[in-house]
Amino acid sequence: MGGLNPFLCHMGKLLLLLLLAPAITSGQPQNGVTVSQFTYNGELEDIQWLGPDKKQVVFITTNQEVYFSNDEGTTFRDLSSELCRLPKVKDCKVTKIVTSGNNWVFLQGSGENHFISENRGSTWKKTAPLPYSKDIVPHPDAGNLVLATALSPKCERNRPRSSSSSSELGEKYCFKALYLSEDSGNSWRMIQSHVISFDWLINAGKKNKDFRSSSAEINPKSLIVSAIQPAHRQRDQRFGYWTPWADLLISNDFFKTEKVVVPGGNRFLFTPKFIFVAQVRSALSHAGSTEINLMMSIDFGESFYSGKLPFTLAQKSYTVLDTSEDTVFMHVNHGSENSPYGHVYISDGLGARFSLSFRDNHRNKDGKCDFEKVIV
Repeated sequence: MGGLNPFLCHMGKLLLLLLLAPAITSGQPQNGVTVSQFTYNGELEDIQWLGPDKKQVVFITTNQEVYFSNDEGTTFRDLSSELCRLPKVKDCKVTKIVTSGNNWVFLQGSGENHFISENRGSTWKKTAPLPYSKDIVPHPDAGNLVLATALSPKCERNRPRSSSSSSELGEKYCFKALYLSEDSGNSWRMIQSHVISFDWLINAGKKNKDFRSSSAEINPKSLIVSAIQPAHRQRDQRFGYWTPWADLLISNDFFKTEKVVVPGGNRFLFTPKFIFVAQVRSALSHAGSTEINLMMSIDFGESFYSGKLPFTLAQKSYTVLDTSEDTVFMHVNHGSENSPYGHVYISDGLGARFSLSFRDNHRNKDGKCDFEKVIV
C-alpha cells in the first residue's frame, strides 16, 4: 500500500489510524510515529492510495460512503456529501474504487450514477448513466478509454428503461453487455453482448516480466473477450456455468472486426508468463459431464496450445496455483467440477508438458487449495 500501513480499531465507530511520515516531529511519541484519528460510520470496505507519491487516500465503508484525504490521511473529508451535490445525481452511494496507472480514479455507484476524477481526487464529475454495471476496467495508459459491463434491462424487470444500456436485444433477453467509453465516461456505447469475461490485452503485457519490450508489440486498443457465439444469443444468458457455445475473441478495433483465438474459450487469466484459457470441449459438454481443456499462450494470444497431462483423465476444473518460477503449478479436478480433491501438477518451462507433483490436494468451493506452491 505504497509504504503506508493502515490499522483498524473497532470501538463502536471505527477509528482509522494511519502511520504518517517519520519526518513529522511535532507531538510525536517516543517511537517516532504520529497518529491521526478519524471517526466514521460503518466498517472499512476498501482503501486506495493514489498517485506515485501516495499522498492521496480514498476509502469506502460498508455503508457505501466514501471519504478522501489529500495529505496522506492526516485529515479526511466526507466525499459522499460532495458527490450528492453534483448536478442530476439521485444516488451517491459507492460500492467500488477503481484506479489506473495514471491520475484516473473511478467510483462505481450502486445504481446508474458513477463518478470519476482525472486529477487524483481533487475534483469529481458524474459519468454518463450506466445502470447495474458489474465491472469497470480503465485502460492502463490512456485515461480516456474505459471498459465496463452492465446487465441488460431484461435482467431487472423493475428497472426503468435507460438510453445508455437499452437495445432491442437487451429488452428481449437478459445478458451481460460490454460497453466502451472513449471520453472518460462522458458517454458509453455497447460493443459486445453476452460477455463472460473481458480485459485490455495490453494488461497481459503489463503482467509479463519483460513487458517493457514485449507490450510494445500489443495494439493499445486490443481487447480480449470471452462471449457467447452469435448463433446462441437469441436467449437469456446463463451466468456461472461452463458453456461450449462461447469463444475467446481478440479485437483490435473495438469489435468492428474480431478473431476467434480459442473456440469454446470461457474464461481466461493473465499471469507473468502465460495467458491461460479454460476451453469447454463441446463433445463432452452434456449436463453433468463438462470436460475442460486448459489452453495457454506465451505470445499474447497470437497462438494457443494445450498442456499435456501424464494421465488420460477427464479434466473438470482447474486452479492455477503459481507461475512465479517460470513453470505452472496447477490443481486439476478429475472427478467433478465441485470435487473437494484433485491432483497437483507441475509443468516444464513452456507449460506444455506436466508431471504429477502429488495427489489428493484439498480444494474448497472458492477454489482455495491446501497446498499452493512447491519450492524446489
